[in-house]
Amino acid sequence: MKTSFLLLATFFFFGYFQVQAQHEHKPEAVSLKKAKEKSLKMHDEYPKVANAQFKCCDNNEKKHAIVDKAWHDLWHNFTVYYHEKGLYFNKKQRLYAHLHFSETGHLDYFGYHFKRKKTEKSDQFVKLFKEYVKTHDFGIAEGVKFSQCGELHLLPREGVREGM
Repeated sequence: MKTSFLLLATFFFFGYFQVQAQHEHKPEAVSLKKAKEKSLKMHDEYPKVANAQFKCCDNNEKKHAIVDKAWHDLWHNFTVYYHEKGLYFNKKQRLYAHLHFSETGHLDYFGYHFKRKKTEKSDQFVKLFKEYVKTHDFGIAEGVKFSQCGELHLLPREGVREGM
């Protein structure tokens, strides 16, 4: 009985955030360490790009070319954005990101893991990313949910002396 209640409460909790994210385009940012329970449900609901049925493409090669361009554009434009907001890194940072997109190309969930210890700057990065994606979509609206993951290298800006 207790297990059933916890399971029901968990589905309600995550279902609430999913509905909120889809309607208000306020993605939920989840550290990958905290996302283990949610992971299985999300993989079923948001298939990997290779398994998603895009309308625009009849083969994986075209689909991957479109997604690769959108992925590059997203991170390039976001880098410009966080630099404009005054966030710079003194040392190269490695970030693993797992993004879950809605049918409309908006971000529903942002799973992340910084390879170095958590810092004020990594928290600021996540905050700015959540702010950024409220008004910027992925550039692919295929009518299907899908996920994309990858490792990013956040490079330092020449001459910046602040640390991370």
